[in-house]
Amino acid sequence: MKKATVFGGGAFGTALAFMLAKNGFAVSLWHPNQAECDAANAAGENLHGLKGAKFPEFGGRRALHFSSDLETCISNAPEVVIFAVPMQRLRKFVVDRRDRMCATLQSAKIAVIACKGIEKGTSKLAYTVLEEAVGDVGLVRARAVVIAGPTFARELAEFKPTSFTVAAHDATLARTAQRLLSTADGQFRGYASTDVIAVEVASAVKNVVAIAAGMVDGMGYGRNARAAVITQGLYEIALVSRTMGGVFGGVLTMAGVGDVMLTASSKLSRNFQVGRELAQGVDLKAAKKNRNAVSEGVPTCEAVVQLGRKLGLTLPLCEAVYSVLKVEKTPQQALAAIRGLDSAPLCDE
Repeated sequence: MKKATVFGGGAFGTALAFMLAKNGFAVSLWHPNQAECDAANAAGENLHGLKGAKFPEFGGRRALHFSSDLETCISNAPEVVIFAVPMQRLRKFVVDRRDRMCATLQSAKIAVIACKGIEKGTSKLAYTVLEEAVGDVGLVRARAVVIAGPTFARELAEFKPTSFTVAAHDATLARTAQRLLSTADGQFRGYASTDVIAVEVASAVKNVVAIAAGMVDGMGYGRNARAAVITQGLYEIALVSRTMGGVFGGVLTMAGVGDVMLTASSKLSRNFQVGRELAQGVDLKAAKKNRNAVSEGVPTCEAVVQLGRKLGLTLPLCEAVYSVLKVEKTPQQALAAIRGLDSAPLCDE
């Protein structure tokens, strides 16, 4: 049986493991808390991250196994490796285990970056963080792909039809990842891309857009206002992407429009819910505590604002969300400032 390893036993990492299992892989999930690993293995479901989604079984055998022991997870020389740890922990996770990570990447066919966000302090995207953490750019370029798109963990785990983008700097590698991650029945469908920057920027900034959209919803402003906020967010994603070397039209992908439409319009989105609660007067600490998983949009917002300033860009929506998170403005004041802009973004800029 084909082997795969997922680093990060949260909801999304677990859901990706379900997707791999559907495609014939036996999957080991690394999670730092052994007690939670034991509970998950005993119950046959991820009680701490994706409760109620029973581990799939194929041929009478359970396809998923949790462990906090790294060697247990990688000793089977997995051909697919997925990094699904929180973005702000990715660098330390890899650096602390650099030798074993390098050996694992060398033997794997693909290494999938599923972390979403921008690193605080450095304003760097996950692909670059992995290159620096591994210390071998050539090895990362030969293995690493980025996955993003409208992929709610719960629906992945329920095997509902899902499409996503897989991007690599090399077209052949992107196609290999597309083949390994897609299912023959089309239930999980990957689309190959070589625009790594656009995919990563969209995957990160869409969480900030979702917080803004949640604020609009929480204030009862309606669907018209939410659509306007989403449109502004897509423009800012495209602007950052183009400035960093991506394609301006890269936003027109599953990782761009697809993911933004989902994340910024559904109460199943953690970031959308954080925005709603902020608009309803809940403070940020309490709003984050109410989520049983990381809301990546919160740390990413600061990082993208820092990045925009470094690049000399005007990102009014991201700046507005940041002002709310920093308690400099109320959601009402921040969104009013956006509505007061003298000009709207031009599609041909």
